[in-house]
Amino acid sequence: KGKKFDICFVVDPDADRLALISDKGEYLSEEFTQALAAYNYLEYKRGPVVTNLSSSMLMDFITRKFKVPLYRSSVGEANVVSLMKAKRAVIGGEGNGGVIWPDAHYGRDSLAGIFLILDLLSRKNIKLSELIKDFPEYVILKSKKYSETGYVDISRIKKEFPNCSIDERDGIKLIFEDSWIHIRASGTEPVIRVIAESLSLKKSKELITRIINLI
Repeated sequence: KGKKFDICFVVDPDADRLALISDKGEYLSEEFTQALAAYNYLEYKRGPVVTNLSSSMLMDFITRKFKVPLYRSSVGEANVVSLMKAKRAVIGGEGNGGVIWPDAHYGRDSLAGIFLILDLLSRKNIKLSELIKDFPEYVILKSKKYSETGYVDISRIKKEFPNCSIDERDGIKLIFEDSWIHIRASGTEPVIRVIAESLSLKKSKELITRIINLI
């Protein structure tokens, strides 16, 4: 605090997840980590990219920019890796700050993320705060509701949201034109996880509230 720096890396205890603080002292959502890593590597090597169903639309933005396919798996490192191998993805990850770079190994690795992001900033000779100005300003919110069974009444949710695309591979994900919400039972806690993303805080909050009141 009070010191000048270009970027700060925040790593979890087992070093498989990575978050960023910009040169302006702004904490960035972990969703930026895999997006920036993919941004860099796709400039070297084009190919399919894999992330999970709960990850940000930032990955759609990046893959559209490079005109490469994006595939989404069920949540969980093993599921992402399995789909990466099936699709021969050049890079992948999860929105919790996990970067999976096959050229290093098939596992989330904060050091791989640090290397790719530093290389990106160095090659472009740009500050992180300047680089992300061109990124869409998505707002992703994460909530949860206690549930001993983890049961989700999918039919009830479908009735409440009739005009959207639906993915039922991992709970249920409702996909709208510029927003989405994913509802799934946690694999580690007795809760139902609810994650929503849109272009505004208000819209993301509204989606979360509607679902929490339904389940």
